[in-house]
Amino acid sequence: MAVGRVIRCGPYQFNLRNITVEPVLFLYMFAANIVFPTLQALAYDKVCYQKYNGSFCQQLRNVTFQHEHPEETDYVQSETSRWILFGNIAMTVPACFTVVLFLGSFGDKVGRKFPVVLPLIGAILQALASLLNSVYLSAPLVLLLIGPLLSGLCGGIIACLMAVFSYITHIASPESKTMRIGIVESMIFMAGTLGVFISGVMLDCTSFAFVFAFSMCILVLALVYVMVWLEDIKPSEPVTPISLCGRWVLDSLKEWVAFVKEPRGPRVRLVIFLLILSIDLILLCTVGELDILLLFLRREPLGWSQSLYGYFKGVENLLRGLVLILALPLLKRKAHVRDTSLAMAGMVSKIVGLVLLSLATQTWIVFVSGIVGMAQGLPSAGIRSMMSSLVKRNEQGRLFSILAVSESVVAMIAALMFNTIYPHTLHFFPGFCFIMAAIISFIAMCIIIYMHRTGTAELCAPAPYGSMEEEGAEDEDKEMDFRVATVVEEDHFAYI
Repeated sequence: MAVGRVIRCGPYQFNLRNITVEPVLFLYMFAANIVFPTLQALAYDKVCYQKYNGSFCQQLRNVTFQHEHPEETDYVQSETSRWILFGNIAMTVPACFTVVLFLGSFGDKVGRKFPVVLPLIGAILQALASLLNSVYLSAPLVLLLIGPLLSGLCGGIIACLMAVFSYITHIASPESKTMRIGIVESMIFMAGTLGVFISGVMLDCTSFAFVFAFSMCILVLALVYVMVWLEDIKPSEPVTPISLCGRWVLDSLKEWVAFVKEPRGPRVRLVIFLLILSIDLILLCTVGELDILLLFLRREPLGWSQSLYGYFKGVENLLRGLVLILALPLLKRKAHVRDTSLAMAGMVSKIVGLVLLSLATQTWIVFVSGIVGMAQGLPSAGIRSMMSSLVKRNEQGRLFSILAVSESVVAMIAALMFNTIYPHTLHFFPGFCFIMAAIISFIAMCIIIYMHRTGTAELCAPAPYGSMEEEGAEDEDKEMDFRVATVVEEDHFAYI
């Protein structure tokens, strides 16, 4: 359990109790950024080795050789893209059911710690399955789906994000919510800085098996941290074993419907819908871009190595993380910039970066696109903060479970869309999918502009929370009182 201890450094002070789920997300995403590109590279090699001989596959990494064998190159790229799609489906479909029927309501009804633990267990199992696939390279390609399937049954990355953001919005004060969400969001990019950078170098210097074993150790460390340090937030009236085991799924569905039908203020439902739609469109572009980026960069005329890909993703994620850690707090605390303004600025950054990436024919252009797109982490932080301000603390799990469900569906659609379109556009414009992502991002930006200009977004301005007892007294039949860990907010932004 976390303990209160203040560390002072000049004019700044930092309470260790303010550290909650941030390290969990950092370690999870660190491992994910190691596993994901390595798994893509493993699929690429397995596809090639099962069609051609080892010598041919080694030479296929050379740009000149790719240019001399366009049909073979297109086959390996297309087939790899197809298996990446299958892997995404294998993870997303079961994750959707796990989050809807179990984890979302579990956090509100039983405790917020277990929803953080389960995705970690699933990620460990996925790393183990990937390790075995790398050892037995000649094994059937369908075995690549075992790891994603196990991770999906445990909720996958969607469940991890849902659990982490539910936890942080539950304990954060209204004044610090956007900044604390920004800090949590930055963990994704900071982990990506380290994870992708290390994965490329590590893979070039070692082997697939070593990389997957290393990621397992990171995930085990995260699991130990959760079990030892993270405080569980439980309801004052625990769920009985009968209701927990006998009617859990049915009760969860009923409560999910009741949450959606809950009477709220004027146009609040519209605001929630628009915010979810916006973040889903952003995710659609992010997942789709990530699915095809390695394939795009390994193709001529760029012909990147795994190490160079790691350098690029490392720099890109570092810049995005620094924007959230340094620029976001300054904009919120000093300039009092509205969340909608932050979201619009981030979307402009994302759109321009995608357009540059689509036109890249030289390495320096790709790196410039990463610099231009460095602010694209801002929209997610602002939108999550606005959404969480529209519901009560003990509804955060259900809110973020709805968001997680939509994100699960969108992730699957993105994998299907981008991995289907990319192979069919290679012959006339390999960067077409990035232009498509820029157009989708522009649609999301138009929604935020509408909310900003019409004043609709003002509904999202956070009002001070009452105590959990006061919230429960307003609707005793629907609300549960939670014991919330005391969070010292004297100067919570000693994070910076």
